[in-house]
Amino acid sequence: MSVYICGCALNCEKYLDAVFANISKIIPLFEDYQILIAFDKSEDMTLRKLCDLKRSYNMEILINPNPRTPVRTQNIANARNQILKYMRRPESPKREYFIMIDLDDVSAGPMDLEVLKKYLAPEWRDTWDSLSFNRDDYYDIWALSIPPYMFSCWHVPDGYAAVAKIKPFITKILELCDPNELVECSSAFNGFGIYQTAAFENVWYEWSIQKTFELLSKEQIDRYYDAIGQPYARLRGDQDCEHRWFHMKAIADYGAKIRISPLKLFI
Repeated sequence: MSVYICGCALNCEKYLDAVFANISKIIPLFEDYQILIAFDKSEDMTLRKLCDLKRSYNMEILINPNPRTPVRTQNIANARNQILKYMRRPESPKREYFIMIDLDDVSAGPMDLEVLKKYLAPEWRDTWDSLSFNRDDYYDIWALSIPPYMFSCWHVPDGYAAVAKIKPFITKILELCDPNELVECSSAFNGFGIYQTAAFENVWYEWSIQKTFELLSKEQIDRYYDAIGQPYARLRGDQDCEHRWFHMKAIADYGAKIRISPLKLFI
């Protein structure tokens, strides 16, 4: 098995030692690996720290040549796509898996490696193409699309009320899920996702809410707003979470299985 371990770095210097300690635990699960970090100009010493770490790893630091835009998720999508472009170069090795891991506090805590090992076993590999994990606090509601909550929690007048409705919904689903089953969804990330490369071969990250509309039916949108109990509003303008399009497009193009484990990778 082979893997790219990928992350986007911006002002995360103080977490990098702990995050890379977890990455060091992941690497031995694979016969071949490369770490790809997309770096954006930071106000701390993130780049210096990454350069220090590079001495100990097979790692490539991809420095963003363009200035950041005012749109946060556009910047993140650009960084993730920079990683994908590197992975997809003709001269880059083709690896079976890639991992996207946030390089901040959400990936700096203790990790239960047995959870990840479980899903890399042959009997599990046909059950998922994208796999993310439960947490004590399932915080990443913006990236989540699961019926009836398929749309952005920040495109209603009161996004915090939407989050307060969706979070207990997904928490309960994961609590009730059999440990030997996975939860089906259309998008989820929660700080760490592992992907089977073949199911995302020509899929890119997108940040625009207008792109999301292309992949959701009117019925799905109407069901979402009925469930939330609020009307449409552009609380965060035209931006959507970059993970939503990435996962939904892979479903549309490849029939990708997007799943959430009820187990907790970070403990």
